[in-house]
Amino acid sequence: MVGMKAKYGADVDSHPPYDHDLWLEVTGGPKKGRVLGFGCVSDPHEFMVPSQAAPSTAADSIEVIVNCVREEMKDEIRMEREEIATQKEEITKICNDFYCFTVLISDGLETD
Repeated sequence: MVGMKAKYGADVDSHPPYDHDLWLEVTGGPKKGRVLGFGCVSDPHEFMVPSQAAPSTAADSIEVIVNCVREEMKDEIRMEREEIATQKEEITKICNDFYCFTVLISDGLETD
C-alpha cells in the first residue's frame, strides 16, 4: 500500500484496484518473461477491474490471483528442481571423469 499511497494519496477509497506500473515495481518486473502473479492471466485488468457485464467481488479477484501465483511458484520450484538434478548429474560425470583421469595418470607413472 505504500506505493499506492505515495502515488494516489492516503484515501484508499480513491485508489484504483490495479496499477500495472506499481505491480511491476513491487514484483521486481518480468522474470523469465513472466510477471509474478499474472503468469496464467493474459489481461490482469479482467481480474482487477470489475466489469458491469460480469460483476465479481474483490475476494474472487484475489483468490484467482493467489491461485495463479501458487501455480507459478509450483512451476518455478519444479523447474528449479529439474535444473538442480541436471547439475548434479553433470557434477557426477565430471567427478567420474576426473577420477578416471587420475587413475590413468597414476597407472602411467607407476609403469615408468
